[in-house]
Amino acid sequence: MKRFISLMLSLVLLISVNSAVIASADTTKIMNFGQKYSVSSSTDSSVSYKLTLPKSGLVTFDNLSHEENPDESGNGNVLVINKYEEYTISVINSKSEKVYSESYSANPANIIVGQSKKMPCYILSGTYTVTVTVANTNLSFTPNFVSSDETFAESYNVNNNSTENADPLAFKTAVKGMLGIDDSEDYYSFTLSCKSYVDVSIFAECGFVNASSTPFGGSYSDLSSAVYNTNGDEIDNNGITLDGDAYGNFSQFYTDENGQLRTYETKERTKCITYLLNTGTYYLKISGVHVCLDPNYVLTLNNTCVTHTPVTDKAVAPTFAKAGKTVGTHCSVCGEVITAQKTVAKLVPSKTELSKLTPLKKSAKITWKKQTKNTSGYQIQLATDGKFTKGKKTVTVSGNKYTAVTVKKLSAKKKYFVRIRTYKSVSGKKYYSGWSKAKSVKTK
Repeated sequence: MKRFISLMLSLVLLISVNSAVIASADTTKIMNFGQKYSVSSSTDSSVSYKLTLPKSGLVTFDNLSHEENPDESGNGNVLVINKYEEYTISVINSKSEKVYSESYSANPANIIVGQSKKMPCYILSGTYTVTVTVANTNLSFTPNFVSSDETFAESYNVNNNSTENADPLAFKTAVKGMLGIDDSEDYYSFTLSCKSYVDVSIFAECGFVNASSTPFGGSYSDLSSAVYNTNGDEIDNNGITLDGDAYGNFSQFYTDENGQLRTYETKERTKCITYLLNTGTYYLKISGVHVCLDPNYVLTLNNTCVTHTPVTDKAVAPTFAKAGKTVGTHCSVCGEVITAQKTVAKLVPSKTELSKLTPLKKSAKITWKKQTKNTSGYQIQLATDGKFTKGKKTVTVSGNKYTAVTVKKLSAKKKYFVRIRTYKSVSGKKYYSGWSKAKSVKTK
């Protein structure tokens, strides 16, 4: 009986523990936009929320304030510091990577009145964990969201961060894009069916700024573009750069290092660059630093097929020294070759052939066919082997009117191989034809 009661008590305890775990799991905090949240250091020093973004865009944590010291003006944008206080708001993606962190701390020895320093949180669609940590304060805030309305929706699993995932562009159609904290590159593709002038136009509200940039410390970064072919080679052009030398219109004011309220400047910029591209497929990359004041942009592509203005490329006559070229044409506007010039081979003297070899005493008479076309004379070569490497003797006959020559001072009763070729003299230089077929003769 005691064993039965003990078993039942263990079962009840197990059910109670499991119920507590389930209840805890079911009470996961969900963060909704437009709803006010409060975190007090007296109860929870750290609270986590689940935040789901259906689209990519800007997440803001507005109306940061103390419930004990509400803004007397009613807009909730003023933070009054009475003692050492600090808070941190962190956004963590599904890969447990911290993509955004907004923090603030103040010491009563250096009292600051004004809105806390904030960086814009532009992130891709998906599910995130928002963790709020406070110390010596009762923080309240309202999360809000503004969609970037990207033409091609992006998330961690579906994005255009490489040429393999490039989104197709249509000419004369504006495309909206965003370079967020977790998305520093966007790739697009386009195809040309004719050689074209391609105009790339980018509109953006500057400026771009890295995680430690002024008024948050550091230096500015830029939005830039580049065009690549399918081999991954960048087209030889400087691309577009929108300089990050002005703040974007992210917030109406901020507090500088001297505690003075300052307003952001807004500079809307459009830049255009023109490429001259042949037919084929190309990739356009838009890139910028991963944290920026306003990373939204509008991209437009226009193309105009090249209309050629043909110019004649004159023929070049071949010489014995250089090859020639046929007539061709090219476009005087873009330089494209319309009709390619073909190479005409260099001039070569016409060959001749041996007609008769007459053996003589320690000599031989060589007779050949007369050749006058492109011929200034003849060269005869004799050797004791068929490869013309042993006992070689060379005789030159100037003038194309001759058809025979007697070669003396040869060895008696020796077999000689004989061959002949023509030559043409131009400006003191000889140009030779190919050798004739070799024949042999045995001296007496």
